[in-house]
Amino acid sequence: MLAQLRVLRAALSAKMILLLEGRKISVGRSESNTLQLEDERLSRRHCLFESEGLCWILTDLNSENGTLVNGQRITSVTLRDGDRIVLGASEFEFKLQRNLEEAYGVDAELFKASTMLLGEDKCARCGRPAYTPEELKKPGLRRRTRAPLCRRCADSLMGKTIGGYRIEDKLADDRHAPVYRVAKAGENGPPLALKVLRKSEVPNDEVVSRFLREAEWRGRFDHPNIAAIHDAGETEELHFLVMEFVDGETVQDEVARRGPMEPPRARATALHVAAALRYLHGLGVVHRDIKPSNVMLTRSGLAKLIDLGSAKLFRDAAETDITRVGVGLGTLQFMSPEQAFDARSVDHRADIYSLGATFYFMLTGSYPYKVSSVVDVVARSHGGDWKPPSALRPQIPGAYDAVVRRMMNSDPEERYPDADALLLALTALNAAGGV
Repeated sequence: MLAQLRVLRAALSAKMILLLEGRKISVGRSESNTLQLEDERLSRRHCLFESEGLCWILTDLNSENGTLVNGQRITSVTLRDGDRIVLGASEFEFKLQRNLEEAYGVDAELFKASTMLLGEDKCARCGRPAYTPEELKKPGLRRRTRAPLCRRCADSLMGKTIGGYRIEDKLADDRHAPVYRVAKAGENGPPLALKVLRKSEVPNDEVVSRFLREAEWRGRFDHPNIAAIHDAGETEELHFLVMEFVDGETVQDEVARRGPMEPPRARATALHVAAALRYLHGLGVVHRDIKPSNVMLTRSGLAKLIDLGSAKLFRDAAETDITRVGVGLGTLQFMSPEQAFDARSVDHRADIYSLGATFYFMLTGSYPYKVSSVVDVVARSHGGDWKPPSALRPQIPGAYDAVVRRMMNSDPEERYPDADALLLALTALNAAGGV
């Protein structure tokens, strides 16, 4: 039976604690407990909550000051709905619940893997939620019982100035290269985005090479569908890039939040990215990492291509620092077969393939293929098929299937020959019932 402890008095920022059936919840001052309370009147291991069938049993663990239920010191007792529990200086009310929706008014799937839910946790500094939905989904997540800080406020770089740019907020919490909103120190100009790479946390040389490669493109591109790179530099502790601030979210985030895009919006986004590719390809540059998380969407619906860390000139053979024959570069679900085999030799048609896979994702919310290794990607060149978008969402016009299929043809010669031809095909979808 699902239950909760409503916090009436305790050194906790949470207002309630969820008790999941089948779990044992130990309480005490020691960090080894499931729920640690900073209370001098508690023993190191004070008591234990455990479910037994449809009941919850509370057992005192020979604590010095005892465990009280409704004012009576107990050894072990079956709890009833509404019981008042006093543990040292802390007091709780025990409540039985039929399900998570009744307990919290939330989707049970979101919290089913959690050991314990401190559902009302707020950051002690800014008042925002202390835990993200992604954190709450992690199995066995142990919540902090002291006044918590959200990731933004806990970041040691918040409020600092790097290379003349003052950090004001955290935009993306990438494991290796987080992104911040910054302002030029001493100026009242528009906000900018700052990407940093801490030298002490670099997992391998490839990550550094990609970061520095992106820095090399600063000031080189001027296109409305490409996020501009304005500045780059390094300090003793980190490398940094200063980029155009895009007020919006990635395609990946939008689809995760709202589900697949309607065909007109997906088509418009693909058109914007195709326009960016026409510009890059015209300069002899191939992006090599087109994917949903590298396409930003502004609040007005404009798509902007980001992350040029994998970009290269078509005929740049001197890039053995991060690629070699037999090694791919990019993201598996969106990588062309030829790029998986040899990322050095690909041309603009690899980007067309990756945009096709991204278009597929926008339309369906799914990946065209399930792949786990470069070998799986290369195998596509020897056959393999995927369900057309309309098979997953019948409201998608058949003309969309044809465009996606040609973009994602395993043979580069059978794809659209260039971004101009792709733009014409995407524009023609307007007359195919797509808008």
